[in-house]
Amino acid sequence: MTSSIKSRDTDAVSVILFCKAPIPGRVKTRLAADFAGAVDLYASLLDSVIWRLEADAGIELYLFADSESIPYFEERYPNLSISEQQGHDLGERMQNAFAHLFSIDDASSVVLAGSDVPDFTAETARQMAELCKESDAVLLPSLDGGYSAICLNRRVLADLHRLFHDIVWSTSLVLETQMRRLVDAGFKAIVMSEAMDDIDVLEDLLAYRRGAKRRPLPNADLSFLEHLPRVVAILPVLNEAESLPFILPSLLESIWIDEVICVDNGSTDDSSAIIETNGATLLYCKERGYGAAMLTGIEYASRKAPDAILLFMDADGSDDRTHLGDLLRPILAGRADFVLGARQGGLLLHQRAGNILTVWLIRLLWRHSFADLGPFRAIRLKALQSLQMDDRNFGWTIQMQIRAVQQGLVTMEIPVPSLRRLGGKSKVSGTVRGTVLAGTIILRTVFREWQRQRKGFTSHRR
Repeated sequence: MTSSIKSRDTDAVSVILFCKAPIPGRVKTRLAADFAGAVDLYASLLDSVIWRLEADAGIELYLFADSESIPYFEERYPNLSISEQQGHDLGERMQNAFAHLFSIDDASSVVLAGSDVPDFTAETARQMAELCKESDAVLLPSLDGGYSAICLNRRVLADLHRLFHDIVWSTSLVLETQMRRLVDAGFKAIVMSEAMDDIDVLEDLLAYRRGAKRRPLPNADLSFLEHLPRVVAILPVLNEAESLPFILPSLLESIWIDEVICVDNGSTDDSSAIIETNGATLLYCKERGYGAAMLTGIEYASRKAPDAILLFMDADGSDDRTHLGDLLRPILAGRADFVLGARQGGLLLHQRAGNILTVWLIRLLWRHSFADLGPFRAIRLKALQSLQMDDRNFGWTIQMQIRAVQQGLVTMEIPVPSLRRLGGKSKVSGTVRGTVLAGTIILRTVFREWQRQRKGFTSHRR
């Protein structure tokens, strides 16, 4: 433990940063359950927060870490004061950290924060210390009912033991309980107006990325977000002016999606104007065909985000958008390369019959059981590129499934409701001709893929 008193600027703000070394299985375990890059992202975020504070001449920075993390921080940050956290729970560790720092630093107040709050800056610490001149405690709230940082005036030192005991941490009542402890002890406490969240679960991370794009913060380092792959939704559009006003706003507002690409496949209604008005990316594909439109979207996405996850869905509202996370989470977690939304209910009789026949053929020819051929699906772009997709019509979806099996991709099917169209008429199931044509193309695709394999295509099963 470092315990020597540092020479300090009398106007400097003393900041305690609670941190852990980026060791798999010990940090961000809830985030890691749904995001395979959690540890690398945390390591990048940790560096960002520490370096930002260390570089500010007006901050006296002290790192407090668990015993297993001390060697990591001593090696990576040799010029910083590094102390070991002491105590059985978070409250006791915070109490002991404040007591220790007040004993080695003559600061009138001390700020304590976590190392996983991306927006926490030296300016935030200065604001908290300034408010603490006229109060005994200042708390920086988080949106989950807790707080991300706390500043205590030296006046509370004698009563530190009363402030953090018996608090049930990681609940929505943490901030309220902490305020009660302070008030009951006779202290004046202030809650800052702006909340700052830490990153604990995947939804926190996704929501932060969306918010950071909308309100760029001064001095904020967002490089840690590069570890999170972009998610690009691709929708083929052919005369969907009735449904697009309902679909696009929810997709564009979703924390799960970074960009929505709509590929106009020859619409004669107001589809293109609606797409542009809502702020989605509009592409045109003159060649009529489901696969042709999808391949146009894929080509565009691959140029902009080569490490993206692609989400495919129809533009008629029949794919349940509340299940976006169900399809994307297994891929983000590294548990799957390709996730298919298996439709539950809502299919017409001839659609069900076609599904049964086609999945039976796949099971017979490739020994893999699919439940559906639905359009609602997600796949890693690099995995999709390995399939060398070339079908330009209704065989596109079944070609993807067959080639995913041939290439040994890790596939999953997630049950999703099949909803009624929000408007317009289906180009496939809405007419007898469309149904027969699509069914013929799908079956022809199955047998073409079988012949392709027999002619020398080499399977790369894992």
